[in-house]
Amino acid sequence: MKVGPYILSKVWIGLILALYQALIFLLFKLIFVNPKLPGFESYLAIYFTLFLGTLSGYLFGLTISAAAPNLNVAILLVIVVLVPQFLFAGALLPLD
Repeated sequence: MKVGPYILSKVWIGLILALYQALIFLLFKLIFVNPKLPGFESYLAIYFTLFLGTLSGYLFGLTISAAAPNLNVAILLVIVVLVPQFLFAGALLPLD
């Protein structure tokens, strides 16, 4: 199998899963949180943001999986990728 179709098969599945997961998350947010947002465009923007976040997480996982020669290295790479995200998002230390 060639590399291009193999990668596209993985990305295609991730794309479908990201669309579904973002939709389900937004529906649960609408049902349980009931945000009052002006216009349909706001909900579409939230959906698009959720979709991009989910897809980027999936692609990060694929990249780490492809770069790691074994399971032990993959776990270390996940830590290397996640710690800066926690730091820059303000999850560990509050940002002013």
